[in-house]
Amino acid sequence: MFAGRLTADHPVVDRLAGFGRPGRIEPAPDERPLIELLKAGELDAVFTPFMPEGFFLKDSGLRQLQEDFVSAERDYFNRVGYVPGIHLLALKPALAAAHPWLPQALSEVIDRAYQLWMRKREKYADTTPWLLDDLRRTAQELPAD
Repeated sequence: MFAGRLTADHPVVDRLAGFGRPGRIEPAPDERPLIELLKAGELDAVFTPFMPEGFFLKDSGLRQLQEDFVSAERDYFNRVGYVPGIHLLALKPALAAAHPWLPQALSEVIDRAYQLWMRKREKYADTTPWLLDDLRRTAQELPAD
């Protein structure tokens, strides 16, 4: 697994910050952009919150990992009760040991934020889980002039 810049337009920076593990997660070879590695067949997939240029074009060759990701996400939601996000929250063991109340407090804050979102989600439509698919379909079916 590699970590690195998505495209050539992104800066070369240390995205691992000491968390890399040889053979598990490493910097992209020669700082090559991940999209370049994907298109060359050197990667099977890229996990990113930002869609690369051309993603929304009908012939881009880029797609979500699962063809029917909506059904997969709906199934996941029905099994576990939430839609997975793309962010990760972690605590260092020393911090949790020094403040044993902190993991539970963070969990409660996240739960409260979720409840607030559930009450206001129609107002915050841009955070719906399948907005990206709607944008992609619209761009492909109603292309710009």
